[in-house]
Amino acid sequence: MKVRAAMTRNISCLGPHHSLIEAHELMEECGFRHIPIVSQGMLVGILSDRDILLRATLADDGIKVPDTAIAQAMSRDLITCGPTASIGDIANIMIDSKIDAMPVTDDQGKLLGLVTSTDILALVGTRENEFGRKTLPWDWQVDGVRPSGYVSKDDSALGRSMTPYLS
Repeated sequence: MKVRAAMTRNISCLGPHHSLIEAHELMEECGFRHIPIVSQGMLVGILSDRDILLRATLADDGIKVPDTAIAQAMSRDLITCGPTASIGDIANIMIDSKIDAMPVTDDQGKLLGLVTSTDILALVGTRENEFGRKTLPWDWQVDGVRPSGYVSKDDSALGRSMTPYLS
């Protein structure tokens, strides 16, 4: 199976000039752990929730995220893949490299999507539907569409669920 079958295409991105506070708010609001960082349409880094937590401090009401530019915290040495890469190969690279997300790019470095460990696990996982039948990930739907795990702020404003599984 190829990466294009599992990758999330509609992803939220930020620029290196945005703040860690903005990134943290987006992650909290949308429920994801990685944000590709793009500049002039090209992938320049990736920011994880861990990158933010390493720079945050404890506060009485949770954590205090510093008002620092993403460029100061993002990972720049990226491991990327193309959409025709094998899911098995990508899973092995992710395991060996201890990463949970891999940007999918074209030959020029333009971001096409993101494949995460959750995306790969969803290929083999099943859920029970309302009739007690097991369903495959490509059968899951939220608001009539297959959930991607990444939604924009506009999608959440429309009241769309950000949970990739039906209860």
